[in-house]
Amino acid sequence: MFSFAYSEETQISTDQLFEPIKEGQKIPKRLLIEGNPGNGKSTICDWLAYKWSQLSNGEMRGICSFDLVIYLHAKHLKDQTTIADAIKSHLLPEDFDISSCRLTEVLKAKYVLFIVDGFDEACSENPLLEQLIERKILRHTNILLTSRPGFLQEKLKYFDLIFEVEDYDEQQQLKHIERFAEHQKLPMNNNHLKSSLHALRIGQADSTKNVEIIKSSVCKDIAPPALPFGDDLRGISLMKYDKGSTRRFLEIVSKKPLIELGVVGCDLDDRCKRCLSNLLLNRDLQSVILVSNSQHMGRFLGRLTGLDKLQKLHISLKEMDQAERQNLEKIMKNNTLQELCLFHCEYFADLCNILSNHFSRMTALRYFYVVNSIDFQPINRILCNLHLLRLQKFEIRCVLNDDNLNAITGDIRSWSNLQALVIHDRSHDLSFADNNVRISLTEGAVRLLIKAIASCRSLKTLVLHGLQIQDRLIPELCKMLKSLIQLTNFKLSYIHDGTLTEEGFMPLQQFVDQRVGFNCIDHKTFVKKMRLEVK
Repeated sequence: MFSFAYSEETQISTDQLFEPIKEGQKIPKRLLIEGNPGNGKSTICDWLAYKWSQLSNGEMRGICSFDLVIYLHAKHLKDQTTIADAIKSHLLPEDFDISSCRLTEVLKAKYVLFIVDGFDEACSENPLLEQLIERKILRHTNILLTSRPGFLQEKLKYFDLIFEVEDYDEQQQLKHIERFAEHQKLPMNNNHLKSSLHALRIGQADSTKNVEIIKSSVCKDIAPPALPFGDDLRGISLMKYDKGSTRRFLEIVSKKPLIELGVVGCDLDDRCKRCLSNLLLNRDLQSVILVSNSQHMGRFLGRLTGLDKLQKLHISLKEMDQAERQNLEKIMKNNTLQELCLFHCEYFADLCNILSNHFSRMTALRYFYVVNSIDFQPINRILCNLHLLRLQKFEIRCVLNDDNLNAITGDIRSWSNLQALVIHDRSHDLSFADNNVRISLTEGAVRLLIKAIASCRSLKTLVLHGLQIQDRLIPELCKMLKSLIQLTNFKLSYIHDGTLTEEGFMPLQQFVDQRVGFNCIDHKTFVKKMRLEVK
């Protein structure tokens, strides 16, 4: 799916790319297609070039209306004097007898489309590409350019239409798979999957002993009794199952020697809860995941207090009663947890007090993760006491304000062995409902955060999501990245307004482009969208 960047929502097919969007409009000559890595920009270019190569006589619409389609990657224009030189170097055989001057004459005389893929990958020190975009050469030719978002803010005026590629939703994924299966003459049933699962011998002594089962929206589910689990099954995680399937899975594994148990986003009725409660009597359990967007998992805290080997706990807590609060305190006091993740919890005063009052005793805890819905939750008291922990990994996905970020900044400075940090401000998620951007974090708070992160010399993974970035912050970000010599995975997902320019952003982009595992993505929250369906 594409999204057109500055018009009302509509849907068109790729066959209409080079046709007027509305009656009476001119045929667009210069198109920009933006999208995140892996969203299909190059596939679209491949398809258009293939479509043109297969044109039949008399077909004169869309891509087939061009006399020539020249398909180049942006990097092919680097270190080239003319477009003709680039074509000869990368598209034509070495013994093809045509001079650059003659080829240039042909390009000027014919109705030509240039497809240039990957602007973001080769935009620096590429004057020939800039001249082509800015109409300084071959100004009357047509161009279709692809890029990751945010790299052409200063050059949007040179394009007639701008599109954005979006991910497939579940229905589109299903439709795509059905078409592929039909084309390949593959059966859309689960017989092959059943055979493969039997071959894996899950739970056998000499095979895979842990399994994660996610309800599929694409393939027909396999009934729980048909899944072959051996007597040495050590771990099972269920995701997004209805109450009937959840209960049957839990009954099947009730006699297995589990050390890992997970139930995520499943529908739980009273029978499911009884089965789950009985499984939690297993004192060998080391990892328990009880996560739901809507259901309260506090009723199982009493069972968890008896797990002396419990090292990993992911749990969703709504409003707890007195007994549940006491059970949570016991779990904290046991000091066996190495990983604690709180999902969609309600951070009322009691939970804040229990956590913050016990952080100093939780000397074994190394990974703390907190995520809630987009509604604001008062979590500042928890954040202010995190410095008492000895964390190696910290992840937060919440609506954040300056006070929250300042507390996190102070905590980071106290974690001398921090190896992974994920900060996801969900404030901008609130923007999608009414197209009004909400920015809750100031430049000063973000600047202090960047400086604190720069002191984390053991950091290997860093993800910053939803922060607003200005030109003034780019030098600080570059300095931070250069100081983190052990960093191997970096992702910056940012929002911006007019205070971030293409020129200002360039130093950071150039640095990121030189490092494997580094990536910057512009969310383009300030752009209205129009959708284009890829067929």
